[in-house]
Amino acid sequence: MTSSRCSTSPPVDGELIPEPVPEALMECDAGAEVPLMLGFTAHEFHMVERAGLGQALTDELFRIPALALAEARAERQRPTRLHQFEWAATAPAFEGLAHHCVDLPFAFDLLGAPGVPEALGATPPQELADAVHMSWVRFVSDLDPGETWPPTPRPPASGTAHRTLLTTP
Repeated sequence: MTSSRCSTSPPVDGELIPEPVPEALMECDAGAEVPLMLGFTAHEFHMVERAGLGQALTDELFRIPALALAEARAERQRPTRLHQFEWAATAPAFEGLAHHCVDLPFAFDLLGAPGVPEALGATPPQELADAVHMSWVRFVSDLDPGETWPPTPRPPASGTAHRTLLTTP
């Protein structure tokens, strides 16, 4: 994976960010011993109107780079946790979609924050927010989100399509 492929990475400036972040995390020793948590939603760009284009953008910009990064780190036995958030919004503009950033009110337990009902719907499940928030807090405080969130396994054998990925209901 190259930095041009992962356009959501911060730009290299030579000082604060001396090398492309994906390569530094996958191929170099940057963050080697620091657990990494990364994830994406199931429908990051499904607000795009053209059929199939939203999922293609989700895959190209989020899913494929995240899987590549997680698998590269797992291959080097670097602690990595990967998730795909699948809970679908019920808000009219996003109904049925786990759209971009839908996971953040759950992660920070902010279901009652301004704008959340318009983005998620009137009654997003508090029990899911409790579980996701608890996992994030555990990760920040203990570097381990808990046993319900398994580490990213090593990549599957060449030619197979199976991967283990933590998903939300």
